[in-house]
Amino acid sequence: MDGRTVRRDLIPSQLNEMSPALDENALPALLGRDPVRLCRVYRLYLDTCAKSMAKLEAVVSRGELVAIKASAHTLKSSSYMVGAIALGDLCASMEDAADCGDVKRMEALLPSLLESADAALKWVREQIGRIEESSSSAS
Repeated sequence: MDGRTVRRDLIPSQLNEMSPALDENALPALLGRDPVRLCRVYRLYLDTCAKSMAKLEAVVSRGELVAIKASAHTLKSSSYMVGAIALGDLCASMEDAADCGDVKRMEALLPSLLESADAALKWVREQIGRIEESSSSAS
């Protein structure tokens, strides 16, 4: 990440005010500008994010704290890597809520997580489209 401190105790509306939603330079800063590599990692993220969100939804509804923490942690890391900063911050809050056993906070975070994940998935698809378009026009 960029060295900033993540406040894990925030509620979703506070996170949205503090976090840039998306950082298009995050993944290129880690991997360079190779379009094939970037698209491969973005595509992996699409799969990981969708699966992690489905799992989070299920385990939050059942109150499975260990599974919630693990899923939130995995999604947090991959979201930060691709530049889905707001989603990563929400995952950090969900992870913290699971650590504290705060079921009400986890339930309150879930709708924002779902919304942020949808926005991140849409944005990643757009990133892939832009990369592929610029690669094909450069050929």
